[in-house]
Amino acid sequence: MEYRRNLESVVDDDHVPADATGLVRLLSGDILARARELEDDLAAADADIREAFGSYVDRLAVETGETNERLADVTDTFAQFRAVMDYDQDRQINDLRRIRGEYGDDHGEGADDRIDDLLRLLQYFATAREYFKTLYLRDEFARLSRDLVVTMVPTTAALAVVLHFLNGIPDSHLVVAGIETLAFLPFVLVASYVLRVAVVTRRTQGAGQFVAGERAGDIRGITEE
Repeated sequence: MEYRRNLESVVDDDHVPADATGLVRLLSGDILARARELEDDLAAADADIREAFGSYVDRLAVETGETNERLADVTDTFAQFRAVMDYDQDRQINDLRRIRGEYGDDHGEGADDRIDDLLRLLQYFATAREYFKTLYLRDEFARLSRDLVVTMVPTTAALAVVLHFLNGIPDSHLVVAGIETLAFLPFVLVASYVLRVAVVTRRTQGAGQFVAGERAGDIRGITEE
């Protein structure tokens, strides 16, 4: 509740959406709008900072557009979260901090306040995404437990019946082939859930100012290029 109240004061909205799609659209849209306002404020700044921040806004606009397009086509929870996790707020935070660090006070005090607001919004986005990831993983494991029970009970019963009459059934009989296929169903089910969870976990292993694994070289401002 404190997070939502603080976010509502930052985005100047009486009520922020509770669902992932609505909140991501609100945050990404407000982030892009503030970045463009900051770009306008820097119109009289040094050419180098205008060029650097212009490139930053262009990348931000492309990523925001792609994320919203993917959100428009979601059909399930995994597709929804996959669209959200492709929004790389970690890189945006560190690129923005790098720009401010490189150009010092050239952008002026007013612009510096806007950068702080923009960084705060990006951090709100990061927090929201981690929370929704937690909800997604909990839901996936709950569904896995339910689906395992649904599949394993009839599979075990069918295997028990076939094993009881196995001596009277030829090895090449279609019933035997069907039961063998059915026996692999729980393993296929577990593999499908594990792969989805692994994709989400691997793609969202960076958080804010720190990253782990292969993504460490992708965050400008943390590692040198």
